[in-house]
Amino acid sequence: MARLTVGSSAELRTLLPSLPREDHLVHYRANRIKTREIESFITELQIVFEEQIYAFHSTCPSPVIFDCGGHIGSALIYFKQKYPQAQVTVFEANPIALEYLHENIRLNRLEHVDVVEHPLFSARVPVEFVVDIADGGCIEGLGCVSGEKITVEAVLLSDYLKDRHVDMLKMNIEGAECAVLKEAAAYLKNVDRLVLEYHGFSKTEQHLHQILTVLDDQGFQYVINSFPRNINGNAWPPFRISDFWFSLVYAEKRGLIP
Repeated sequence: MARLTVGSSAELRTLLPSLPREDHLVHYRANRIKTREIESFITELQIVFEEQIYAFHSTCPSPVIFDCGGHIGSALIYFKQKYPQAQVTVFEANPIALEYLHENIRLNRLEHVDVVEHPLFSARVPVEFVVDIADGGCIEGLGCVSGEKITVEAVLLSDYLKDRHVDMLKMNIEGAECAVLKEAAAYLKNVDRLVLEYHGFSKTEQHLHQILTVLDDQGFQYVINSFPRNINGNAWPPFRISDFWFSLVYAEKRGLIP
C-alpha cells in the first residue's frame, strides 16, 4: 500500500499520472484516509473538505447526523472534524466501500458511529445493487454505474427518522434520492437541514421537481447549486442535455435558528 502526504486536492491531482492502481493511505491535513480510486477521491477532497459542501452550524456539541451513502467515509471524517462528539449513522451497502469505511473509522479513531450496511429505498425489499468503488454503487436501474451485482435487503429512512431529531441529513445515494425522500416525507419534520446530491440521467425520468415539492410541502426552504466545472461540466454553459449531470440541493426548515 502506497503512502502519500498532501495538503490539497490540487497537490494530489498533480501526482495522479504517476500513481499506481493500488490502495493508498493518504495523509491529508490531520486525517488518514485509505482509498483505491484516487481520481474520485481527489473530487471528494475538493468538494467535502475544501468546498465544504456539508458545512453547517450547530450549537449542540453532539449533533445527530445521518450520512446516507457513506462510501469510504470522507464526509464522515469531515463531520467528525467539525463535531468530534457527533452521533453519526452511516448508510452504505457497497461491500467494497464498506471495507474502506470501517478501516477509515479505525484509522481516525472515530467514535459514536453506527454503520447500517443496507441501501435506502422506498420499500423493505431485496434489491439488485450494482457495486462500483469509484462512485459508490447504486440500486440497479437508478444510476449510471455498471459492475458486479449483488442482492441486498433495502431499508427505509422513515424507520430511522421516526424517533430521532436529526441536525443534518446528508444524502448521496446515486439516483435513489427521490424514492427515499418521498417514502420518508412524513418524518422529515424531524430533520433540521439536509444536503442532497440530485442525479439526472437523460434516459430516465427526471425527479428534481418531485424532490423540491416534498421539501416545500414539509416546510423547507432550499437553494440549488452545481459542483465546480472541473467536476460537473455537464451542468455548465454552454448548456445541453448530456447523458448525466448532478446538482446540489441544500434545504433547511423555515425559521430554523442559526
